[in-house]
Amino acid sequence: DPNTKIVKATVTSCDSECGWIENCVFFSSDVVIGHMPLRAGDEVLAFVEEDPLSLQLKATQVCFIYEDDKPRKPGSKIRDISVCVSQVKKDFIYIADEYYFYLDSISK
Repeated sequence: DPNTKIVKATVTSCDSECGWIENCVFFSSDVVIGHMPLRAGDEVLAFVEEDPLSLQLKATQVCFIYEDDKPRKPGSKIRDISVCVSQVKKDFIYIADEYYFYLDSISK
């Protein structure tokens, strides 16, 4: 959907039913993938849509981001990535139902 943006941001408030990301993006607990419950201060990856009538921002999927704080050597090509996996099939992993890659392409 062209109106959907993917953002990395901080949960600013939440309870067991809903919450806010950066005080401007609403999310309900049923759109949170994985790590629950979220807490204020958690870093998340959110799929955000803007309501065309009200212009309010709402997250359609939210997932917790775990960031490894281990220092890397300058110029290191190693990068950490956190994503929302939407499906796992026999040979493929789908991210947000749009992107996929072969399961055997993952290395440890």
